[in-house]
Amino acid sequence: MIISLKNMGKSTFIAFFLIFSLWCSTGFAQKATPSERMADRLTLEMGAALNLPEGTLIQVKKYNRERLTKLMALSTQAHQLRPRDLELRVDEVEQHYNQRMFSLLNAQQYIQYKRFRENRVEFTRPSQALASAMGRLN
Repeated sequence: MIISLKNMGKSTFIAFFLIFSLWCSTGFAQKATPSERMADRLTLEMGAALNLPEGTLIQVKKYNRERLTKLMALSTQAHQLRPRDLELRVDEVEQHYNQRMFSLLNAQQYIQYKRFRENRVEFTRPSQALASAMGRLN
């Protein structure tokens, strides 16, 4: 649909311009959360280390964001949960994530993924990594 400026009235043009400006500004105003930024950075590093194709990389980004968002939510609820319950919930999130990665990656990529996560704080101590990400904001 092409809008002709000749056929557009002045008030219609102004309304269109304001709506377009508002639409653009809301897109730029939305900032990623610390967990989303961490997930995006982690996804880029995983993509390079595992040599992932674009379609797989998109799914990995989605899974990383979901995992870290859930872990962030659990860390904010930590004071309300018994330590064992918190541990069980974290284990559940991690197990679900690993199952998704297993079904997404081929055998060689999965082996590389397991090696990749061995010494990464995002996997070995995710609550510490998230706390560090939150600290960088303040």
